[in-house]
Amino acid sequence: MVKVSDEELQLITSEADRDAALDMLHEWGAGAVAVTLGRDGTLISSLDSRLLIPSITVKSIDSTGAGDAFIGALLCRISQLAHPADFTRSAELQQEFVTFANRVGAMVCTKVGAIAALPTLDEVQEFAG
Repeated sequence: MVKVSDEELQLITSEADRDAALDMLHEWGAGAVAVTLGRDGTLISSLDSRLLIPSITVKSIDSTGAGDAFIGALLCRISQLAHPADFTRSAELQQEFVTFANRVGAMVCTKVGAIAALPTLDEVQEFAG
């Protein structure tokens, strides 16, 4: 699992074309790549699929820690699988887990600070409504 921003993807691969850059990361061994695109959502890429998961609209106060919260939430969900590699093969799991991680990242943006802004699981579930 690799998580990068759009800018980091280009920097790491020296490739301006996003699809070519993602192909390169997969060739290097990444089973799944999450490219965070801010308000444009998250592109999740695996060998079998590429999905654009919409961002969660919030009134952003401070984005400090949002990326860390995103990857922490995503890895938390992946770690709960009996076979974590299943995440790389299931578009359904990718959709579900990245949506959850986007929600956590968005919630962090609604408060000031990084650690203090991290929501509890109950708060994330409440936010999902």
